[in-house]
This record gives sequence, C-alpha cells and structure tokens, in this order.
Amino acid sequence: MNSKSFLKFTTGLLQFIVIMAVIAAYPLCKFVPQRLLFALGESLLFFVCLTLLIFGFIVRRAKKGNEILNGYFLSIAIKMFIGLIYFVVILQDYKDLALGFTICFFSAYFLCTSFEVYYLMTNLRQISDTPKNADI
Repeated sequence: MNSKSFLKFTTGLLQFIVIMAVIAAYPLCKFVPQRLLFALGESLLFFVCLTLLIFGFIVRRAKKGNEILNGYFLSIAIKMFIGLIYFVVILQDYKDLALGFTICFFSAYFLCTSFEVYYLMTNLRQISDTPKNADI
C-alpha cells in the first residue's frame, strides 16, 4: 500500500472528525445525556478504525488493476456487516436508550462513510494510477 496516500487519508479523516466534533460539541453537550455521548464516541472510534482498514483494502485492490469498483462495493458490504454485528452486540448495553444509540451509531457510520466516498471520488485517479512498485 502506498503509505503516503494512507497517511493523507488518515489525517484528512481525523481532521474531518475533529471539525464535525467542534461544530456539534455545544448542542451535544447541552441536550444529549452523558451516556449517549459515550456511545457516540465509541461508535466514532469503531467506525474510524473500520474505515481506515477498509481504505487500506480499497487501495490494495486499486493496485491490482481495474478492481477498485469491485473492491469498493465489497468493502461497503464488509463494513455494513461488521457494523451490524457491532450494533446488535452493543445495543444490549443501551436498551434503555435504544433510539438515541441508534442515532449515534448511524451518525458515526454516515460521517465516516461520507468522508470515505468524498476522498475516493476526489483522489480516485491518483490512487489507481500509482505504480504497482510504489508499495511500501
């Protein structure tokens, strides 16, 4: 995998999450119960790690030729499957706040997935045109 593109994606994702957290900090702290803030942080951490793993998978598939589209769709399916398993397991801890946890879960999912789609769409050519021997 090209470590430069992975580092660029990682810093961009973290900057995006921090900016979204700063924008949403006051309303969340003012109107959301503390337990749901913890659930949102848990879900964000889970999806940031999962998104980084999925991006690495997509970049590896892009190096093999025209398999980036198949790799992307496969990564979406994997992310949804792992995310649903996480949702079902963790929802047991938040039975009394099921609706709030569901909103936090899908907010984290959509934040990470939207950044992944944005990044791939703006940098797709650079990722797929990288020479195969540039892997580190």
